[in-house]
Amino acid sequence: MIIKKIILLLGLIYLNGCSISGGTIPSDHFYRLPEINAQSVTGQPQILIIKPVRVDGLYHERAILYVDQSEPLEIKRYSYHYWVETPASLIHKYLNGYFKQSVLTHEQPEQKAAHIVLKPTLLNYERIVSDGQADAFVKLHIDLQSSTLKDESFSRTYEARVRASSMTMHDTIGAFGKALDQITKELVNDLLTRKLI
Repeated sequence: MIIKKIILLLGLIYLNGCSISGGTIPSDHFYRLPEINAQSVTGQPQILIIKPVRVDGLYHERAILYVDQSEPLEIKRYSYHYWVETPASLIHKYLNGYFKQSVLTHEQPEQKAAHIVLKPTLLNYERIVSDGQADAFVKLHIDLQSSTLKDESFSRTYEARVRASSMTMHDTIGAFGKALDQITKELVNDLLTRKLI
């Protein structure tokens, strides 16, 4: 009986200590990408479909990932900092929105075959922290099929690393938007070079 009272007393002391020293639990923060600012290019409108972005491993999650440059092989997950959707969903919507704004292409109507099919795969999508600075790093592989290429295909890996203007997470998210903008502009230029649009 005495042992039970001692255990109960120790438990109450522990809980009381937690309530005094624990403080408030941090709030969750949710981030979306910045507004799209697509370049306007005059080209022949094409019927385009962008397949869902393929991802593996941690990129299925909404938690924002980061890498400490001093330990580049370890990918870590932030607590309390999340994307509003999975990276795959955000990037898919970004690509669709960019092409719609550019007045180059439009989505594939159900009854017609696509002139261009893009199949993106996300390879990297993390914050890189080094010496009091933060970068957004995005690496995206694109496989492209086109009715005008006939039996040919086009495949390329695009990447961008953009320095955030400060160490705040908000500015890092802005850098992610700039990185995606750079990658998508390179993709559009490749399509223009190959006369696909």
